[in-house]
Amino acid sequence: MPEREVRIVDISCLGDIIFETKQEERYILDVNAGEIRPFNDQEQKLMSGIGNIIKRFEAAGLKLGHNQCFGFKPHAIFKEYEPENMYVATLNEYVSFMGDFHRQIKGLPDGTAVELKVKQ
Repeated sequence: MPEREVRIVDISCLGDIIFETKQEERYILDVNAGEIRPFNDQEQKLMSGIGNIIKRFEAAGLKLGHNQCFGFKPHAIFKEYEPENMYVATLNEYVSFMGDFHRQIKGLPDGTAVELKVKQ
């Protein structure tokens, strides 16, 4: 996608950022997949099912506060959206972490094993 001036129009409970260009084109930054896609009818349909995910996670004790999202636990990145694979993260930290993660694995073939080292 060429560089354009954009504005954020929404953020999903999974940290995905929906933004719009001056030309009123909408895109989604999928922070877990590390990609930008057009925010089309299919994406909107997927987002309409987010309520079910929120209900399942809340029933498991995961409740979002202001500026928070559901994040994958480091061992579960790219696994299923199940409560045991998730935690409540601050939006800024999670988007930053996932951006750095995708920067570090850029260019690796699919299926490549990686080792995560968490520094505190």
